[in-house]
Amino acid sequence: MSSPVSQATTNQAIFAQHYAGDARRYLDRHAYLSLPELPAPDPGLGLVVVVPALGESDVITTLDTVAAASRPDCAVELLLVVNAPDDASAEMQRLSTQCLHDATAWASRRHDNQLRCHVLDYRGLPADHAGVGLARKLGMDTALSRLAASRNGRGVIVSLDADCSVAPTYLTAIDNYFRNESVALGATIYFEHPIDDTPADARAAIIDYELHLRCYKRGLQAAGSPYASYTVGSALAARSEIYAQEGGMNRRPAGEDFYFINKLLKRGSVGEINTTTVFPSARISRRVPFGTGAAMWRAKKQSQTTYAPAVYRELPIFGNALEECAVADGPVPSTYAPFLDSMGFDRWLDKTRANVASVQSLQAQFTRWLDGFRTMKFVNWLTESRYPRVPVAAAAHEILVWAGESPADRPQEMLKQLRALDRR
Repeated sequence: MSSPVSQATTNQAIFAQHYAGDARRYLDRHAYLSLPELPAPDPGLGLVVVVPALGESDVITTLDTVAAASRPDCAVELLLVVNAPDDASAEMQRLSTQCLHDATAWASRRHDNQLRCHVLDYRGLPADHAGVGLARKLGMDTALSRLAASRNGRGVIVSLDADCSVAPTYLTAIDNYFRNESVALGATIYFEHPIDDTPADARAAIIDYELHLRCYKRGLQAAGSPYASYTVGSALAARSEIYAQEGGMNRRPAGEDFYFINKLLKRGSVGEINTTTVFPSARISRRVPFGTGAAMWRAKKQSQTTYAPAVYRELPIFGNALEECAVADGPVPSTYAPFLDSMGFDRWLDKTRANVASVQSLQAQFTRWLDGFRTMKFVNWLTESRYPRVPVAAAAHEILVWAGESPADRPQEMLKQLRALDRR
């Protein structure tokens, strides 16, 4: 008769094989390139941090802050994905080669079996596909294979960026969260742009941009949207088995983080890790059309604005009217007809009604239909048709009032208030 201990060990091995099988099936179907040949992972590997790097001149600062963080009970790996398109400029090629050299030298000097670093050379990617989405995917796919080969066959894949620093609690907070929150498929990680370290002439711009991000998330929260979540690529994590089951990271050259988190939210619980901090850079960049770097570039020419709070007040009215239409077979609300036509709502509704067996199933499908993407499209439609964008400080003032706060007078102080609300 087997002992409880031996039975538990057997069950663990069976589950590990199952997770490893899911990973192999995903990689067989969705891997973009062959995985790099790396030394076998530590059997106790449980956390892999993926860091894309395109033409980074100071990636060592990021690696140092992760390596200096307190260690969790599991082994950790850092995967630095040095990437560049095959049509990269001579300067970009030089920076990428230097980054590869510096990071490889940094990794070779380390003798820490509990935190190993592997530098992946993906210079010369096809220009048609190259971008941050593909770089994240290549790193996260490799992370999946590493965790599949561990004792447990799974773990947590973390997404960071090469221009970030992290708090000393970074690794332990992420590990503890996923150990304690068994239903969480993934999580966003609390972030703050380092305002005091930003040049004085750029501080107002980064304050306004972060206020915009926090206003959007708090506005959706106030509207009762289940898709109220930050979608910052340098501050997210997911269980490796969920990553495989949900088709992994996409290859989008921008917005890859938004679509990835949206996919997890449609499936289930995505939590918030607010016991540590990621500090994304506030630098100017024109690599992608949106995000921090692009917002900082636009701020050189015009002030940052954000959505009028009125759109968040209308969002639940829209949702309720649409759900009533779907569940009670009522007419499509004419006031929203142009938007719904553009989204193909009627076709979706007819098809869905023909394939669900209960009102509850229809309601669940409706919640999936009005996801983060369509919510954002609706917010933009309302903005263009009814409620023009407003100064960020005005929106932050109103959203703080909704949260029961007494708004400060200055944008930086209002940002501190919104940060504190997120920390709760």
